[in-house]
Amino acid sequence: MNFRKLGTVALLLVLLVGCPATIKVNITNESDVLIKVIYSTGFESEINSGETKEETYKLDCIRIEADGVLYEFKAILPPDNYFEISSFDSSIYAVFTKKKEFVIHTKNKSESLKLESDC
Repeated sequence: MNFRKLGTVALLLVLLVGCPATIKVNITNESDVLIKVIYSTGFESEINSGETKEETYKLDCIRIEADGVLYEFKAILPPDNYFEISSFDSSIYAVFTKKKEFVIHTKNKSESLKLESDC
């Protein structure tokens, strides 16, 4: 392998170290009931009322069950300022509201985006 190709590969590897592998979402349940985040695999994760829990954020349909009712939200890729970035992952913040809405917000809550319902 010539040194130019080896240098290019080494440079790419160094640049990719800072790229997040996953997006995590810290979901706060502001509703009065326990909610279940339902993944496309069928896995369910419970979040009690008033609790914040880290989940995996995927750009597919977000499904949350609350009080026996299934709510679906269209996932979006929020603007860069919504992300908290570390070496191995990125985090965003969201809340499931008392009005049964899913809202992504910046860490300091100065900006927010309400997700559209139905997938």
